[in-house]
Amino acid sequence: MRGFARRLIHPGETIEIRSTKVCATFALPTDNTDLNHTGMLLTFPSGISFFNSGDTGWAELLPSLLPTNVDICAVCINGGYHNLVPEQAALIVKAVNARVAVPCHYDLMINNVGSPEMFKVALERSGATARFQMLRYYEPWLYTRDETGTPS
Repeated sequence: MRGFARRLIHPGETIEIRSTKVCATFALPTDNTDLNHTGMLLTFPSGISFFNSGDTGWAELLPSLLPTNVDICAVCINGGYHNLVPEQAALIVKAVNARVAVPCHYDLMINNVGSPEMFKVALERSGATARFQMLRYYEPWLYTRDETGTPS
């Protein structure tokens, strides 16, 4: 990445890039080959926040280590390689009190595909209030919210 500034940030650390706050969050390493997993919380100048869980395993303590009241939560659902299964991913979405839940890591790897529909059901069963949002290949999706904070 010649010509680009790079900076390592650790969980709990926040930097600002062109008025967007970037905060590294805890992610449980999925095996002993890479112990540097993090999630990321982006807070844009508009106030809209986007949390990506990153590759993370599950631990009972995990939800208490994550940000809360986020607009969009993108969470891995594939289960393989020690990532979250749909039920665990739904608990993360509930814990961060996301307005919108976006499944990630499905259709990525042979025999490790995850199911967005299973995640949608898990969200409903968990009691999470987030709206399920499936992203379509090669189609943009624009998130906005009204004055009350309701996503539209």
